[in-house]
Formats: sequence, structure tokens, C-alpha cells
Amino acid sequence: MIIPCIDLMGRKVVQLIQGKEKALELPDPLAVLARFASFPEIQVIDLDAAMGREAQADIVRDLCQRKACRVGGGIRGIERASEAVNSGAQKVIVGSSAFHAAGINLDFLRALSLVVPRS
Repeated sequence: MIIPCIDLMGRKVVQLIQGKEKALELPDPLAVLARFASFPEIQVIDLDAAMGREAQADIVRDLCQRKACRVGGGIRGIERASEAVNSGAQKVIVGSSAFHAAGINLDFLRALSLVVPRS
């Protein structure tokens, strides 16, 4: 399955090289979404939230209302995961929060499974 991704930063769609340098910047996330009309779902990553800055919840919500979305970026706790689901995310992507020094953070993942519906 191919799942196109929209990476958001500064209210724009971006493509970063090694997480830093912008290779692409497009001003309208909804226009980019239209390019993915033939795909059943997309992935949306809020890079601002991932980097500890203010989340772009309104844009994520707009995208989720128009297309089935997996949402990630800054999902470090149950509250943020709940916000993503309440914004319309069908799936939630977690990264580093799934781990701690002793390995897999099973307590977090179990708690997360109670908030994120299985689909």
C-alpha cells in the first residue's frame, strides 16, 4: 500500500533534507491534498509539533475532514493522541515515545490503545 505524506511546517507543506534544509515548500496544504485524490488515505506529519513548537491543529483537522488520515508529529502523550483522534485522525503515529531507556514503552502503548480506535 502506498500512503502519500503531507509534512507540515510553518503552515505550509514542506519536504526536508535530513530533517533540516527545505527541498520543497508549498503554500496550500489543501491543494496538495487534492493531488492525492486517488489514494484512499494519507499520512499527515505536523513537523512543528514534532519539534516542540505549537501544533497546527486547524490544518490537520481540515485535512482529516476531507480524507482518511494517519496523523503524527509530537504525539508524546495520551492527551495529544486524543486531540489527533478528535480532529478526525483514523490512526495515530508515534515515534520516540514508543520507547524508553529500558526498551519498548508498553505502558504508554497500552494506554494509547485505549484512546485510539482500532481500524
